[in-house]
Amino acid sequence: MKKILFAATVLLSITACKKEEVVNATISIASPTANDTLALGDTLKLTGTVTGTGEMHGYSVTILNFLSGGTVYSQTYDIHSDTYAVSDSWINDVVDTSIVQATIDVIKDHEGNHEIKRVSVVCLPQ
Repeated sequence: MKKILFAATVLLSITACKKEEVVNATISIASPTANDTLALGDTLKLTGTVTGTGEMHGYSVTILNFLSGGTVYSQTYDIHSDTYAVSDSWINDVVDTSIVQATIDVIKDHEGNHEIKRVSVVCLPQ
């Protein structure tokens, strides 16, 4: 009986340790365009698509202000899918002329592999 239980345990562990297939992701940012200029109060609309060769495990959107060094917007989406439609926005409220970088960071698998795409724009105060 012990041999049967041992064999069953070994068989289950072998089949349970199936390696996950490598997922490739393509990120396309429709807007904003690199080096666009936003006046005070204008909205940075980050739109785009992410297409994977298999199921991905979510994505995050982050907007950083390089002048202040701070994050002005951050959102994480825990969605398991092979495609994502990205649509996030932030209103320019900078007090000094700044370079702002919008990032889409896709989590491709449970191993922590990522695909990242960035676009930078100039934000103006009054």
